[in-house]
Amino acid sequence: RILPQIFGFAIYSAVILVLARHLQLDLSAFSIAPFGLVGVTLSIYLSFRNNAAYDRWWEARKLWGALVFEIRNLARATTSLIGDRAEQRALLMEALAF
Repeated sequence: RILPQIFGFAIYSAVILVLARHLQLDLSAFSIAPFGLVGVTLSIYLSFRNNAAYDRWWEARKLWGALVFEIRNLARATTSLIGDRAEQRALLMEALAF
């Protein structure tokens, strides 16, 4: 899916390089420091976003596990407290639909 974008940026950088060589531009006066600072800032920002996403996923996993645990407990209680199999099934199917 990203292959066209990669080719687009490769062509763009090749055109810049050809123009710089053809026009004999001296690009050595530019420093790479701003790109390094942006890279460090971006990496810190992305690490915070990644940690926040993982925390949300972990919280959802814990909640899903608790829900499964409670549904199993409900199934055990239903089988011991309700004698009619049709009522048991109806109640558990409603819980499953939830």
